[in-house]
Amino acid sequence: MTFVRPAHDERDLKRLNTLQQNQIRPEFLQQVNSLREKILSKATAKQLKGVNLNTRMYVSMLQKYVEAINQGSVPNISTA
Repeated sequence: MTFVRPAHDERDLKRLNTLQQNQIRPEFLQQVNSLREKILSKATAKQLKGVNLNTRMYVSMLQKYVEAINQGSVPNISTA
């Protein structure tokens, strides 16, 4: 997807993280909301062995992946 610039002024573009929502172009906000809705409508819950993962389970799985990679091995998805 392509987006319009979030602000017209170059100075505002450099400080986007400090702008109030009403200082950002409405077209940009609408495009962001459309993308968010599209992602959320197509996203499904992460499952492992048929079980939906909650946040804690998902983070634990990711930590095990990172540990395996940092140790130079390939993560074992079925045991993570």
